[in-house]
Amino acid sequence: MAKLFATPEFRQAMNISINREEIAEIVYNGLGVGRQASPVTGSPEFDADLVKMWTEYDPKKANDLLDKLGLTKGSDGIRKRPDGKALEVVVEHISPTGSPENDQHELVKGYWEAIGIRATMKAVERSLYEEHCRTGEIEIGNWGFDRSSVVKADPGRWLGTITDGPWAPTYGNWYAKAPFKQEEPPADHPIRKIWDLWDRVQVEPDEARRNALFQELLGVHKAAPMVIGVVGEIVAPQIASNAFGNTIAGYIADDTLRDYGLISPQQFYLGRA
Repeated sequence: MAKLFATPEFRQAMNISINREEIAEIVYNGLGVGRQASPVTGSPEFDADLVKMWTEYDPKKANDLLDKLGLTKGSDGIRKRPDGKALEVVVEHISPTGSPENDQHELVKGYWEAIGIRATMKAVERSLYEEHCRTGEIEIGNWGFDRSSVVKADPGRWLGTITDGPWAPTYGNWYAKAPFKQEEPPADHPIRKIWDLWDRVQVEPDEARRNALFQELLGVHKAAPMVIGVVGEIVAPQIASNAFGNTIAGYIADDTLRDYGLISPQQFYLGRA
């Protein structure tokens, strides 16, 4: 499966077979936006083209792409891998039954099976999920694509090095010199360009040039996304008393600065309700 996952046309087919608008409406009550995994609106690194990349719902084109890869369908409608085995993917996640994320998984399973990719959605305990990520035992993992507001402050999701949602876990371990299973990527793998650009970003003294280099890094992802984004920018309600001052509505909820840190609240205060 590694060879297929590394094939842009295969990833494109998996992307465009997903009906993101339907998921946003059914699962998130219309309070989310179908989008690719990318910096959120308001981020300094926001890229409108990346948001839309491979997000159109086009199952016919998805089928055509898979046909051209020689992945023919059997009598049961499931395609065959190059080795003759059934084309099946296993998605590991930590979403409990009844959660919006679990409902999303079941819809994605249906979309993929409609184009001939059998999908098994496997719920596991979080520590086991993270262990599988670190050791490269995971085939496809599902996790929220957070840290997408002030991206340069925490770029692990883009470098493939973050341990709960890596898209190239053993490669990421190799680059980060992590104490887990490592594998050096091929010389022509796009992740090497990503790492090279990040290395240059970190030592570039000119801010404008530094920002341009990072946008070039995002451009590698934009050319052929390595992550499948589904729905994002979901409303994140926060409840505050009328007496609790210095709260601001409309800001981004993201892990980078633990949500509230993004509004730089030097102080909160209690006043009259």
